[in-house]
Amino acid sequence: MLAFRSCYVKHGAAERYDVGPTENHVTTDRTTSRTWDPGWEERLLLEISRRGYSSPSEFFAGHPGVSYGHLALMLGEHVAPVQLETIHAGISDGSDSVARDSLARMLASVLRKGWGASKYWQSNAIGAFAQWSVVWEREAPKPANVRSFIFGNPPSLGWLPASGDDPYLISAFHAAWK
Repeated sequence: MLAFRSCYVKHGAAERYDVGPTENHVTTDRTTSRTWDPGWEERLLLEISRRGYSSPSEFFAGHPGVSYGHLALMLGEHVAPVQLETIHAGISDGSDSVARDSLARMLASVLRKGWGASKYWQSNAIGAFAQWSVVWEREAPKPANVRSFIFGNPPSLGWLPASGDDPYLISAFHAAWK
């Protein structure tokens, strides 16, 4: 299982942070804990509660478009982005809104300059879609349909969804989340 290592890397004035992969644990300067140790979900919910949110839904709504990596850094050393992705997918109400929000977060983490605007944008976008598709596999074939639609009908150069309510994402999901 792929987990993540917290590494503080500033990206311009917005202070966005990268979270890089490691083998299977969350690592910080002080501790190491296994991503999927028993009780991980309870610990994550406790961190969300400690920040004044009554539920994961409220926490995600309070941080639209923020990547899972940055959210994990906000929540502390024992939280991995993949845990947040898993919790987020688990709160889906069957509509496409949570899946759209999840995809916007995944794309925000890899398309720093936007769609088509950097040397490796395509491989980064494919990686984000692959990771997103794994989390949303219970909805198959919907994630593959969305990916095919977006690559077949690309957004404008530099596009980067600010949240799941992005008009292009809404239209892509309307056409392909079937």
